[in-house]
Amino acid sequence: MEMVLQNVIWPDEVCGVHELYFRTDGFFDRAADCVKLKPGECLSTDTYMNCLDISHWKRFTTVKQTELKIEAKGEFRLTVILREAEAEKTLLTRTHQLEDRTTIKVFLELGPLEGILYYLIEAIGKVWVYGSQYSTEDTLDRQIYIALDICTFHRNIQVERNLVKLEKSLFFDRNSPLCGRMKVFITDNGDDFSRDHEDSKIRICRNSNRGGGTGGFARGLEEIRRGKKDFPSTHTIFMDDDVEFQTESFFRLFSFLSFLRPEYADWPVAGRMFRLDDRRIQYTAAENWNGGQLTHSGGNLDMTLRKNVISEELSGEYGGWWLCAYPNSVTDTQNPFPFYFHCDDAEYGLRTGKQVLVLRGFQVWHETYKYRLNNRVLYYDHRNPMVVNALQGLYRDAGDIIRPWKQKLDQYHNEGKYAEKYLCALALWHFGTGTVFEKRFGQIPEYQLNLAVKPGLARIAAALIHRRAERYVRRNFCKIMKHYQKKREESIWH
Repeated sequence: MEMVLQNVIWPDEVCGVHELYFRTDGFFDRAADCVKLKPGECLSTDTYMNCLDISHWKRFTTVKQTELKIEAKGEFRLTVILREAEAEKTLLTRTHQLEDRTTIKVFLELGPLEGILYYLIEAIGKVWVYGSQYSTEDTLDRQIYIALDICTFHRNIQVERNLVKLEKSLFFDRNSPLCGRMKVFITDNGDDFSRDHEDSKIRICRNSNRGGGTGGFARGLEEIRRGKKDFPSTHTIFMDDDVEFQTESFFRLFSFLSFLRPEYADWPVAGRMFRLDDRRIQYTAAENWNGGQLTHSGGNLDMTLRKNVISEELSGEYGGWWLCAYPNSVTDTQNPFPFYFHCDDAEYGLRTGKQVLVLRGFQVWHETYKYRLNNRVLYYDHRNPMVVNALQGLYRDAGDIIRPWKQKLDQYHNEGKYAEKYLCALALWHFGTGTVFEKRFGQIPEYQLNLAVKPGLARIAAALIHRRAERYVRRNFCKIMKHYQKKREESIWH
């Protein structure tokens, strides 16, 4: 059975940056969904979206051969090129004269090849290039079923838009072999999302917002596990409700997982995040924790540049839940820690003990952190990394916690930012006592959050709480660490 590894795609409403898809001096006709070339003009697919990363497929999958299919019309010279670092090798050159819209094929054994594969079309006469794909007839190693876990809170327009897009894909097309291989689980924490029609491939669950985004994703996992008899999922994707995506991302993931080597079967696959405000920029490909001072693999790269297309050996410790796929060896047995919001993806990913795989073309476009910062986020930014470090056993003594915390506290004090100082102090107190996790599923009490907007009260509260919190953590360091290690082992996660 033939399977498409990846389609060569054109710019669309999600991302219209041509250089992410192709390089050409011709004209992209969006209405006709093709590239038109005049004599002497060229089209090249040595781009982020449309080259085939042979090295990646050889290393992580069992794929041994591929067939390039190009649908075109006109007279042109086709060259298939292999690029590794700065060196290029021409694998094939052919001249075609096609009177009608025709599919031409090029068969390639991957064995001796390394690097990225792309093609170049040079127009001799007028040429129309309608599309292309890389496929294989290699034997499938496993049957893949993808559960898409989305938690939403009053983002009904974005969720409906994304559901409509999925419903138009091959995963919902009854005539496609992919039909029935994906099911979407929506956890509605806002209790206000509804649809005019029902679909067996979409499950909507009402849920309170008591546990926040973390609780929503956990509820989605519960529903996925309950529904195993009707939908035997092999992988779960955590995805934010406000992202923009192309359905091609899920096709590429499906093919990649279908041929994954056994030694990588338990590895998550991180979805890249591109910037909504500058859609050519890859904000991150995967994350590295670094004690809470996280770094991005492949961070802030202009992916229209050839040098960034080639430099693709990326990995990380975990993937963000804007888009990240986990095998059921993880999701069948483990729930997120109740953070309420923020760092749940980091802790969950680090807990697996596996590096994440990074797949070209598996990405979303999303707002970056600077657009989401407010007092609530600031509090979780201070508290949750301490919890992750405690759960991971990264603290040697109380000083490891107190020193960076006091540096931030002093900075806020010197800058006269008393709301921020208060929230920073409160974060340490809640981390040390752990009561918000036991009683409130990790949520900061509203009355404490509201105090931050009252400068006079925030200043007094910061002075009182920061001394009390520091003393408590210094005196009870061992007790606190035992508490979090116990949480690591408790059934709350299993």
